[in-house]
Amino acid sequence: MCFSAGASFTGAAIIGAVGCLAMREAVQPGQWRLALIPMLFALQQFMEGVLWLSIGQAAWWEAPAKYVFLLVALFAWPFWISFALLGIEAVKWRKWLLILSLALGVLYNCLLLRQFYLVWPATPEANILGHSIQYVLHIPDGKANSWLYALVTIFPPFFSSLPYMWLLGALNLIGMLIAYYFYTVTSISLWCFFSAWVSLEIYVILRINNRSPKML
Repeated sequence: MCFSAGASFTGAAIIGAVGCLAMREAVQPGQWRLALIPMLFALQQFMEGVLWLSIGQAAWWEAPAKYVFLLVALFAWPFWISFALLGIEAVKWRKWLLILSLALGVLYNCLLLRQFYLVWPATPEANILGHSIQYVLHIPDGKANSWLYALVTIFPPFFSSLPYMWLLGALNLIGMLIAYYFYTVTSISLWCFFSAWVSLEIYVILRINNRSPKML
């Protein structure tokens, strides 16, 4: 995230607290997958707070924090969004779109694992650059990979029939465009920060849905 360790830890605390509220709202089958999203973002922000304190300090916890952050950012999101929405979707044609998105997310993970394997023993690095953390992955930065990642992380909310879920996708799309256009070298950190705060909408969506079931 941008700014400082304190900002990251504060974000993790607030997002985690709202994530707990979202988990309490997960009363219908499959809703827990969706409610877990803010908690995963809170974990990411906490790990970046740890990175702020450890980069350049030769601290043993730098590597675990870096890998947990990247594991969620690069491998969890490409399939978890579709997986979460699939568990609560009732409209058949929308379910098929989410299944397709889930399959593409798994494919993306396989391709990414292969890329990391091909550049081994080079491993990802995390550096402080200005007021952000830059992640250097040492893998080819192909446009195909970027488009596939955007497809499976941004567009699944647009396939959902859950009220206001489309707004989550729209806000994340705006955040991704801003991060990649203006802050290319630190886009991973910046977009995850933006999406973490956007994920707070999930609590509102679950609350509305559970109190107005006929809206589905």
